[in-house]
Amino acid sequence: MRGRVHRVRWPLWLQVSLLIMVAGTLPLAISGFFSLRALRAAAGREVEAKSRQSALRAAELLRRHVLKYHEMLIALAGSLEVTTHLKAPQVERILKNHILDVHDFRAIDLVAPDGNEIATGRADGATRNRADDPAFRAILAGQTFYFSPVRIGTNVEPEMVLAVPIRTAGRLESALVATVNLTEMWGLVEDLALDQGTTKVVDRDGRLIAASGDLDKEAVFDLVRGPVTGPLHPIALETAPRLQTYTDIHGTRVLAGAAPIPELRWGVILEQPVSVAFASVDDQQRRLTTTVAAFLLLTILAGALGARMVTRPLFALEERTLAIARGELAGRVDPRGAREIAALGESINRMSQELIRLQDEMRSRERLSTFARFGAGLVHDLGTPIKALQMNAMLAIHAADDTARTSAIDRLLQEQKVIERYLQLIRAYARGEAIELRPILVDANQLLERIAVRARARWPQVEIEARPAGGRTFLYIDPGFIERVMENLAKNAVEAMAGRERRRIELGVEPSPNGAGPRTVLCITDTGCGIDADRMARLFEPFRSGKATGLGIGLALSHWIVKESGGEMSVESRLGEGTTFRVALPAQPPS
Repeated sequence: MRGRVHRVRWPLWLQVSLLIMVAGTLPLAISGFFSLRALRAAAGREVEAKSRQSALRAAELLRRHVLKYHEMLIALAGSLEVTTHLKAPQVERILKNHILDVHDFRAIDLVAPDGNEIATGRADGATRNRADDPAFRAILAGQTFYFSPVRIGTNVEPEMVLAVPIRTAGRLESALVATVNLTEMWGLVEDLALDQGTTKVVDRDGRLIAASGDLDKEAVFDLVRGPVTGPLHPIALETAPRLQTYTDIHGTRVLAGAAPIPELRWGVILEQPVSVAFASVDDQQRRLTTTVAAFLLLTILAGALGARMVTRPLFALEERTLAIARGELAGRVDPRGAREIAALGESINRMSQELIRLQDEMRSRERLSTFARFGAGLVHDLGTPIKALQMNAMLAIHAADDTARTSAIDRLLQEQKVIERYLQLIRAYARGEAIELRPILVDANQLLERIAVRARARWPQVEIEARPAGGRTFLYIDPGFIERVMENLAKNAVEAMAGRERRRIELGVEPSPNGAGPRTVLCITDTGCGIDADRMARLFEPFRSGKATGLGIGLALSHWIVKESGGEMSVESRLGEGTTFRVALPAQPPS
């Protein structure tokens, strides 16, 4: 016997050991794998965002640097308008002074609409005809400003030509044409380079016009030879910032962030070696991988040791807990093993006894709760007929003649029958029995009118309209029960319209739905607040009410009566607009 128990416990230890190792290491391994991926992705997005923002910042700084010359030229043009009445020598002096003040301007000339220079900032002061100058021709064609392609000047320095018009009353008066030295821009390009990276600026033709790396500056001086090959031109001149990874012309794998300068039709590219850009990411990944591996190893060792120590005495406890889970609360377990395991066994025994006690207590409370709810529902629903009994009894006692007394007694007996039928209904509902129905063939229009008359008398403050069917329509029902169902629906409708500006109930008879057999449909529509989706899903469950003082038995009982009568109840509701209940009932006796 002991050998058999030992053989059973040994596989359990082995299985639990494997389970703990797998359960402990597999989630950790999976979590580590996805954590590494998430880290790489998040850090990669951060690096890419930084590269993109750096490219945008570089493009903005270069744009401002070049456009400041354009703004200076516009300011100068404002001081040289015809309205200032300056003579040619005065204009020449202003141009030369401006060149002295702003050293980046190599030349500034004022050109008349016929192409002849009015004044020049050149040292010799000699004017010439600029009719064939591309800058002047662009201004003459109506351009508001002109930027020429970047070129290498006679001093082996980068320069470009800018031109702006001077207009008076919408008419071209003259044009300012200036040559700007861009050497300062090269220094800015050097400052914008990322760690171990380079900054490159390309023009509309894809030529490299500025670069921070020593290996690329030779290509800058060779820009007259044609466009630079490779992916620089396409990604730099797109309308939005872009990122791209590629191998540059020097064989280095780089991450490039590119941004356009639309006004100049230039593009800025910030290149950085991928190994440098993702260095911090790779370092974090290595640390996380080492940490995950260490935790995996510790988990395997701890799982094997813990399973070996714990699983043997837990076998009996496992069997006992399984018995409790099956509902076998009576019984005990013999505590064995270490002190903690023995204490656990005693706890399980105490838990079994407590569960038995709580189970008996819960059953008692459930019976009391059910009795209380049914009692409350009974008192709630019998309140109206009991009050009617009292009123008719008083009328019978104090009637002035026999006719009034007889009428009051008749009504008293009718209300007594209503209470008797309702008690029969409650008893059947509580026991889950079928209702003792007394179905007869009833004119649906007359039934509807009776319900409407009683509703108007009970709720005179509500507009109640009866909409009978066009012809004679019948119902094969127990009228007392169905009238009770419709009155309960009308009562719910009145309560749903409390506080509404328009309170209207419409009672109607509708034809049988297609394919539903010989049936007649009674419907009731209100202008209440409507029913939300959560409440709609449990609308006919007992003891669930959407009203603060409701017991949740009226609709459940009505739904049950309709089903017992061989019918169906459905509801359509629109929040804030109203609700329609439809009761489909047999239109003729069963064949």
